[in-house]
Amino acid sequence: DAGQVGDEPLMLTRFHDLRVVVAKDRAAGARYIEENELGSIVILDDGFQHRRLFRNLDIVCVDVSTDEAVRRFIEGSLLPAGRFRESRNPALRRAQAVVLSARQPEALAVALPAELLELIPAHIKVFRSYVRPLGVYKISDGTEMTERQAGAFCSIANPQGFFQTLTAMNFKLTVAEAFPDHF
Repeated sequence: DAGQVGDEPLMLTRFHDLRVVVAKDRAAGARYIEENELGSIVILDDGFQHRRLFRNLDIVCVDVSTDEAVRRFIEGSLLPAGRFRESRNPALRRAQAVVLSARQPEALAVALPAELLELIPAHIKVFRSYVRPLGVYKISDGTEMTERQAGAFCSIANPQGFFQTLTAMNFKLTVAEAFPDHF
């Protein structure tokens, strides 16, 4: 249950039919996957700093969905003042790809600041991505919600992005309540 493994791993197994291993020791988790033949590809969420594992590919995802997110990336402040766990420039040199991600497809048409693009080393492939919601489905039976008036509650890192997505899908939000990440 979510109390044991967390909400995200549980949702990945329940809704996407993926095999998920939760391990505080990432290397031990990868060995478990290999020893039990659970898959030939291991994808780590937030695993860029776990260097004990051999990697074929390091992908850095950068949130460019808001001016504030872009500003934070350009500033490159380390925790606790910022979001970085290590210095941005040396870390980026270890990556093979950067994905600039936004919530809405129209964000792809927006030119990104040259200052941001100049931070990415020339050898790194750069991709852009966005979220394309397929629908909103009832947890109880998996059917799509046709009612377009709803109360929205979330506990993700960027709650405003979630509410904006629902609004873009023509939901009238009677309440939009945000809780801390993973609440």
